[in-house]
Amino acid sequence: MKKSLLSSLFLGASLCLGAQAPLAGMMPAYAQTGGLNYQQADLRQVIKDVSVRTGRSFVIGPNIQQTITIYSPEQATLTPDETWEMFLAALQVSNLAAVPIGPNEYKIILNDKATREGGSGFGNAAGGEYVVRVVSLTYVDSRQAANSLKALV
Repeated sequence: MKKSLLSSLFLGASLCLGAQAPLAGMMPAYAQTGGLNYQQADLRQVIKDVSVRTGRSFVIGPNIQQTITIYSPEQATLTPDETWEMFLAALQVSNLAAVPIGPNEYKIILNDKATREGGSGFGNAAGGEYVVRVVSLTYVDSRQAANSLKALV
């Protein structure tokens, strides 16, 4: 009886473990886990990996030729959102920006161009279109605000 019970438990555990293997292969590609570790890696390769991990798409111009370094623990389990935040931080320190051009699409450009070529911002405009919004100033003098904004444009 004891032997039969152990055999049944072993068989049940084997079936359960066997049933999990195909499910692991069915996980979406962007559900990959593990740390992000790149040392002076080509930005295009890092972007490919980030795209797989986050499910986002990217457009990169030929003038973007940077290398990038990111370190995280190998055993780290990074969610797609955490991967995205690390990637954005790495872009920022490399003087680059990811500007939205669609719901899940981004263009990678130099940071100084990002303020001029920004994404859709407010409203329902597609990427690359301008949206004008009038904002009433309550606590700032309009001349002071204009001088501050000149530096951005």
